[in-house]
Amino acid sequence: MNDMIADLELIKDKDDYAVDDDITVNVKFSLTGKVRDVFNEENWNIAYDKFDNQFKLKYGIKLVSGGIRKHG
Repeated sequence: MNDMIADLELIKDKDDYAVDDDITVNVKFSLTGKVRDVFNEENWNIAYDKFDNQFKLKYGIKLVSGGIRKHG
């Protein structure tokens, strides 16, 4: 089994937004392979208690406003 992040989903809280609305996006994913095996509650608690931040998952989301563009 490969070590990877799989089944990534970005889930919005609603379909339409006004200009001054806050936007909430939830991120859902699965870890597979050895990464999943060692990312368990016991190891998480040990690392947390030691302020260990060597393993981080970092992501960015870029929001763009506008309509649909035709390419061609």
